[in-house]
Amino acid sequence: MHRGHFGKKLITLSGMLIEYSEAIEADLARFYPRDRDQLTEWYAGRMTMRRLWVLVSNLPKDSATTIEIVGEDRSTWTTMVELSAQTVDAIKELTHNFVNANSKSPSRNRPPLVPRPAGVQDDQTDTHRKG
Repeated sequence: MHRGHFGKKLITLSGMLIEYSEAIEADLARFYPRDRDQLTEWYAGRMTMRRLWVLVSNLPKDSATTIEIVGEDRSTWTTMVELSAQTVDAIKELTHNFVNANSKSPSRNRPPLVPRPAGVQDDQTDTHRKG
């Protein structure tokens, strides 16, 4: 591993420990229940900074640390949830088109998209409505 690359990780981890130490401590206890994987081991000098980085950087999206950093809505909005939302949107759009094709008075109002958390929705989410 290139030392400069690891240096950036150490700076990031140091900032996270200052800002989110309680969430990190809770997550280590929740996801890594072994005594030697706890934050107190790092404070006591019995855990390397690299080991702490590996544990913290691999916390799942529903961890307290991730939720504090990115917000609860974004942390739980996984690729699978997005694909499910797109499927629901597509079914609603197809149903709307089918009803309109078989109706004497078609509706111009399209069904609303499944709401996405702030910062999650991008230009690709609404591509099936363009054109």
